[in-house]
Amino acid sequence: MPLIKEEQIKADQHPFDAWENLVRASREGFASIAPENFLRFRWFGIYQQRPKTDPYFMLRLKLPGGRMNATQLRTVAEVARDYGRGIADITTRQNFQFHWLTIENVPAVLEKFEAVGITTRGACGDVTRNITSSPLAGLEPGEVDDLQDVLLTLHRQLVRDPYFANLPRKFKISITGSLGNAAQPEINDVGIYGFWKDKTKRIPAFAMRVGGGLSSHPLFAQPLPVALKREDIIPAVMAVLQIFHDLGNREDRREARMKFLVESWGARKFLQEMEKRMQRTFERFKNVPSAQNEREHFWGVIPQKQPGLYAVGLAVLAGRLQAGQLLALADLSEKYGSGELRTTNRQNMLLINIPEKNLVPLKKGLTAKGFDLGANGIYRSLVVCTGREFCNLALVEVKVFSKKLIEYLTKTFPDFCETLTIHVTGCPNSCGQYQLADIGLMGVAKVVDGIRRDAFHIAVGGGPEVWGRKVFQSVLSEKAPALLENMLHVFLKKRNGKETFSDFCRRFTTEELVELWEPHAKA
Repeated sequence: MPLIKEEQIKADQHPFDAWENLVRASREGFASIAPENFLRFRWFGIYQQRPKTDPYFMLRLKLPGGRMNATQLRTVAEVARDYGRGIADITTRQNFQFHWLTIENVPAVLEKFEAVGITTRGACGDVTRNITSSPLAGLEPGEVDDLQDVLLTLHRQLVRDPYFANLPRKFKISITGSLGNAAQPEINDVGIYGFWKDKTKRIPAFAMRVGGGLSSHPLFAQPLPVALKREDIIPAVMAVLQIFHDLGNREDRREARMKFLVESWGARKFLQEMEKRMQRTFERFKNVPSAQNEREHFWGVIPQKQPGLYAVGLAVLAGRLQAGQLLALADLSEKYGSGELRTTNRQNMLLINIPEKNLVPLKKGLTAKGFDLGANGIYRSLVVCTGREFCNLALVEVKVFSKKLIEYLTKTFPDFCETLTIHVTGCPNSCGQYQLADIGLMGVAKVVDGIRRDAFHIAVGGGPEVWGRKVFQSVLSEKAPALLENMLHVFLKKRNGKETFSDFCRRFTTEELVELWEPHAKA
């Protein structure tokens, strides 16, 4: 049987071997790029931005665990300023990505990042994507273990291995030593998190989930009934990768994610295949706890487990920062802390290792530069994808829409202190993770009087183990703010005590919720 197009391109030349093609294209220009090389160039972190006829690229980094230092952040700022029209976006995998790069500048930009210890290799393509973790890894008082060394070892092992850079599709890993849900193990291809096998004796163990993912066929990762030891983590992840590499679907890109293999096999068969390949048996553990739902964790002043030190979390609206803001953050992190920072999978940032005496001047410095410490629970909890501005798959514009939506809601509800997660995604692929939000908006096209308009399906009540329920369809973008305002007014009026918005939604059927909110839902 002949190979499908993408597999044939990889078979003809492994994308990691296409560096000279990229360098040649940088000399000869956009028009010289062979069509198959647009695919291969993704393995170096670059992707054609919308529209594909224009000579511009998105560039994405790999920042394992979202960790970086001030020198690296300055490089991010300089690239944004000099090559990306002044902006950089934080992604839901704790990366930065840039837009408006031209092929002529790509090699120089990649070398600039490599000089400060940042790679883009494997940031896109059929590879292991950036490994995510808790932004407080190594800092959180309640964590079971600090697995940053495990994460970095795995990252280094995978980032240059051509075998694991030729997978059926992309592969996502999260690793955290905490029972908190900061790294979303339930929606990754592999999710590892720590728990106490025996809390009294402080015996640590690590849970493993496999086969999670979103898009138009969302599936929660299935828990394996095992208690991993620390030294088991990397071999176990490598075994999963081998299974996916060898047995994942390479004949249909729509069915090529690992979640489909796990859904077909089930957790039991998958674990058996892992142990067969590893020639060993893991310790069985029946009552592996689920990761906890962390809603209030990464904003404002956060005590670290190191006495006298604090992290300070910032709410970055829509995940977008200007080059000048990035330079200011680098300076402030060095002036008042250790010069270390973390990105979060909610598209926000933390400055870490801040002595208590520096908290007041740091907060003043951040406020003076226009940063928000997330006091408002609506403002701090937005997640939004790239949208039609740059993405070739998106159906609607989301960045500007989301900013205006959140600014409208926070002005209407200035004292809304508890976390309300609002996720906005531009198409069913769900890079904005709309199914997991208190309120999720999925972009769709709606034709009104023969004119194509931006609109959104709206789902409510999502969370780490619950998909949101769709309550409204094709709400025009200009009607959405008033609808959400009414939804929140009804919630505040009818909630029981301090229940969350999602808990409130789960008390009602979909029909009852529509009846509560319907007057404001019509276009």
